Amino acid sequence: MSVTQESKEKQIGRFYILSKELVTTYIQGRGAFAICKKGCEIKDDKKWVAVKIIDKNKIQSNNEKEKIQKELEHVKREIANLKVCESEHIVKILDIAQTSNNLYIFLEFCDGGSLDQYLGKQGGKLSEKEALLIFEEICNAFRIMQRNKIIHRDIKP
Repeated sequence: MSVTQESKEKQIGRFYILSKELVTTYIQGRGAFAICKKGCEIKDDKKWVAVKIIDKNKIQSNNEKEKIQKELEHVKREIANLKVCESEHIVKILDIAQTSNNLYIFLEFCDGGSLDQYLGKQGGKLSEKEALLIFEEICNAFRIMQRNKIIHRDIKP
């Protein structure tokens, strides 16, 4: 499926951001809301990406510009750290960009949904074999992050 001109909200760097919102999430420990939208590469509008858009104006650090800038630098450092974690069990960060109002994080698009959504489709229950397989994949991701001295502070199903 290719992208229609009407569905393109804006262009940021080498990506188009589409107008449809995927999910709104609260970023733990940041005091900011992020909106996740679907996007695509400009050169290949069949190559989907997820775009996490963080409103820099909503980052709460006592509303002091210096603290807000430090918080943004912290987010960028975390993104850079995750770029070194190559694994099929960790969503890949493709790029970051920022404007005066927003920080954009371009991620590998995973169309299978979240673990929470999958559990919901399964009636909240998994077989022991399937639960162990999922747990093993999560442990593999943690192992890679631990090797790179990265702590993930936003784990959810």
